[in-house]
Amino acid sequence: MAALACVQAAAEPVPRAQPAAGSVIARKSGEEVRFIDVSSWQVVDLRQDVVAGDYLRTNAYGTLAVLFADRTQMRLGRNTPLLVKEIGGGSDTRFSLEQGSIWARAERGGVGLTVDTPAAAAAIRGNDWTMT
Repeated sequence: MAALACVQAAAEPVPRAQPAAGSVIARKSGEEVRFIDVSSWQVVDLRQDVVAGDYLRTNAYGTLAVLFADRTQMRLGRNTPLLVKEIGGGSDTRFSLEQGSIWARAERGGVGLTVDTPAAAAAIRGNDWTMT
């Protein structure tokens, strides 16, 4: 009797036309990305590059970690949508957090990081922090 082996092909990251603002370095389950030039959500893969204008989101079970080009590390908690607005380039790195929670580490001596929320904007310089 011949044994059959099921091998699930690993999905490949979607190539991006513009320089990457960051890359997904860890994921758990059910995380999605909506690229700036595509209107639908799709599963996000490890090593997927993200650019300014992309949305990332997690579901009730997922978490997601991204390392950005300015060396900012960010982890999205459960049920968290995040818009990547702008990465470095001489000005602050900017994100928009609509709900949920994030943990981040911004590099000391960097240009800084701003997170816009419905209630306020937080400006961070070289520190580890959590926002809910």
